[in-house]
Amino acid sequence: MFKNIISTAGVRLLNAIIGFGIVLICTNALGSAVYGEIGLLLLLITLIIIPNDLIAGASIVYFSSRYKTWQVVVPAYVWSIMVAFMSGITFYILSFFPSIFHTIMPENMAIHVVILALFNSFSAIHQYLLIGNEKIPSYNQIFISQFIIQIFTLSCCIYLLQVKSIYAYVYSLYISYIFTWFLGIFKTHSLFERATLKGIGDRVLQFIKYGILIQLANLVQLGNRRFSFYVVKPYLGLSTLGVYNAALQLTEALRIISQSIAVVQYSRISNCHDEKYAADLTIKLMKFTVTLTFFAVCVLLIIPSPVFTWLFGNDFEGVKSVVIWLAPGVIFLSINAIFSHFFSGIGCPQHNTIGSGTGFILFLSLCFILIPKFGIVGAAATTSISYFGIIVYQTIIFKKRTKIPLKSFLITRSDFQIINEIKKELINKKNNL
Repeated sequence: MFKNIISTAGVRLLNAIIGFGIVLICTNALGSAVYGEIGLLLLLITLIIIPNDLIAGASIVYFSSRYKTWQVVVPAYVWSIMVAFMSGITFYILSFFPSIFHTIMPENMAIHVVILALFNSFSAIHQYLLIGNEKIPSYNQIFISQFIIQIFTLSCCIYLLQVKSIYAYVYSLYISYIFTWFLGIFKTHSLFERATLKGIGDRVLQFIKYGILIQLANLVQLGNRRFSFYVVKPYLGLSTLGVYNAALQLTEALRIISQSIAVVQYSRISNCHDEKYAADLTIKLMKFTVTLTFFAVCVLLIIPSPVFTWLFGNDFEGVKSVVIWLAPGVIFLSINAIFSHFFSGIGCPQHNTIGSGTGFILFLSLCFILIPKFGIVGAAATTSISYFGIIVYQTIIFKKRTKIPLKSFLITRSDFQIINEIKKELINKKNNL
């Protein structure tokens, strides 16, 4: 497991570096207004993926160790196509309401949003399948290849083909999604074996029952993270939204720590049936995650403000002040990631939904007060407060379910054993090279 954590963390770190490179290219070559449009584009793709993942998402991880591969993948593909079709119809209807449509949709991007979401879904199906079968190294290869292809294609579009618009980013997404989709098919073909589709209707109902709670949580969590876009844009403008988006990208890059550990945690817990083991593992991984995230946040905070302006350009002055207010939220998110994957892994995703709902209520009660008064700093503060509300609820439920005392959440000397085990893994890996 530690070997998988190390490899996943390494891949996520490389992804963060590449992602930072993508941010630098976009902010410097395209400007804050176009980067604001990119933020809206990615948000819409994510909004389509959320209902899509009802069947073609985390349900695949949970059920891939319980059913035949064909019985999991076929419903996922069919559902992805249906969601893309319904999304297209939804955007067409919204186009008759220009004030709403042009607020949420970058110009001439509707068809691209639908197709990109579909390709992303096809690629994700095979990645979830690999996680569910604990084939983490193959999953990591696909995951990082997407971002390598994207930054290469984006650079070619901007610097070689001189495409200085949102289309440079769109083209890079097309190529990276299609490439990883075919790579995923190649990596998972050995998992497919002859199986009947008898009873597939019952399987779909189980997927929906499990997936709807997870996706409701993801939808509400997305509201905690991105609903502020639709408040910032009308109050402060597209360029200010670009600055806020850049700050979000910087802080959310630190989630590589919790995401790396949570992927392996979820894969392990989904394949075991010992809840006590799952709870003990969750506590250990949480303390390890929070410690690493805290130090990473401190490093980000000591970077002087002029450095951010130098990196992103003069349009992005003020990024540092937003980062400061988002920093506590990054730590809260690291706790949330570990809790969420525990509840999903043991088949109780409803607690993630309720927790996210608690945070979103806090967000809505504050965003229309703090954003008009304090600008994007108010948006950042509101986001961090909402994350805190989530982990308060999850901590209460986790403690009640597992009977683990609060003192177990404190970091002790024995907890550093996990660090020693990871160091041994690194040493062994180095010696084997």
